[in-house]
Amino acid sequence: RADAALLCSRYVGAFSGDDWRGQAIELIERGMEEVGDDAVSFEAGALLIGRLYVPRWLGQVPEDRQAAWRDAQRAVDIAEAIGSAYLLSAALHVHYRLSIEEGLCGCGQVGERLVRASEEMRDRVEAHEGLVVASSSFVWAGRFDAARDAADRALAEAVALSPHRRAGQEHGRKAG
Repeated sequence: RADAALLCSRYVGAFSGDDWRGQAIELIERGMEEVGDDAVSFEAGALLIGRLYVPRWLGQVPEDRQAAWRDAQRAVDIAEAIGSAYLLSAALHVHYRLSIEEGLCGCGQVGERLVRASEEMRDRVEAHEGLVVASSSFVWAGRFDAARDAADRALAEAVALSPHRRAGQEHGRKAG
């Protein structure tokens, strides 16, 4: 359930049609009822992240922005409490999205946290993704040197990743 919630949240563009949305929403709602809002587990954090994406899946904006921020922060807190860099990365991606929608104020902090999380991740693809988002986050914060540093690290790591990610590395080298 946790992995499905994260998959649907982070890679929504990978699905065709709309049938999956109802199933994902039901899975998240049922999971949150079973796990509860006070649980501190990978599943609880993943379900919170999934719950944050439900309005977007329906083409809406969150009705209660403060509740969205609380859920996002709770997911970060859970990830840090259980020591899951993967969950932390997913939670910080939500923070990134909310920061952009709310006026960019938190983008610098999100970038810093994503860089730290990427250093702790064993999954180099997830770490790479975190560095890419960190770079973008720093740009939104007007911290261009930090953005370039994160982008340079992402480009350097792309060499060891899939051809999809290396394509960005080759483009970066030519544009450099």
